[in-house]
Amino acid sequence: MTNSKHSKKSLTKAEMLDRHQRGAWYLAEETYDEFSRKAMKGLKYHDSQEALPETFRRLEQKMGIASKPVARTIHLKPVLAVAASVALLVLAGLFLWQNNASSDQLFANHFDYLPSAIQNNEGDTDVRDAVTGSKGTLKDQVLSAYGNGQYEQALTLMEQYRQVFPEDKEMAFYQAILYLGQGEENQAVVLLESMTDDLPRKEYQRAHEHYLAMAYLKVGTLDKAKPLFLQLKSGNDRYARMAAEILKQWPTK
Repeated sequence: MTNSKHSKKSLTKAEMLDRHQRGAWYLAEETYDEFSRKAMKGLKYHDSQEALPETFRRLEQKMGIASKPVARTIHLKPVLAVAASVALLVLAGLFLWQNNASSDQLFANHFDYLPSAIQNNEGDTDVRDAVTGSKGTLKDQVLSAYGNGQYEQALTLMEQYRQVFPEDKEMAFYQAILYLGQGEENQAVVLLESMTDDLPRKEYQRAHEHYLAMAYLKVGTLDKAKPLFLQLKSGNDRYARMAAEILKQWPTK
């Protein structure tokens, strides 16, 4: 099988089972395809009363594509991986793309960190990271951790940076996204609301509306979230596509 060096990985069924057992939900966007990343987010909500391997077996039998014992150690091709994992869970109602998902489920399916667009041309004092030992400005270290998907560390460093540079609105925007991704959605709401009429750059408008809507969705303030998603839906970008998907599954309660 040939793959270009730029192609993204698709999780096999065995890898999904392993990650589910370990609770390793996060997949880097630059490494794994969208199906795999959404699969791992959805698997957080798998019914714990039935073991996931048993779910796969039952659904494969139902679909008529049950694996032979010898094939269970073989990497599945992308189409079969979809059929044997993601799509099967969709059909079983265990994956969360069905109508009227809960706000938590919708958030888990659609949240992704925004790739950093920040260029560090500022001269804050060089420091040495206590964890990695790497040297650089504190802002450099925040951006490095964020870019490498080390979001917990990035948030810790970000809070340190913002104590020294509270006026840096662009970093504050990414801090809000980190809060949202790290389960501190109330703090994300406060930060995002504070910059509604005072964005660091005009280019962040659509991203800001999206993440504020996602924050409202996560805290359950649906009456504030829905108008933002409706506004985003009218565009012609990835935020419009995500808004349309979310609105199709909008919670009834």
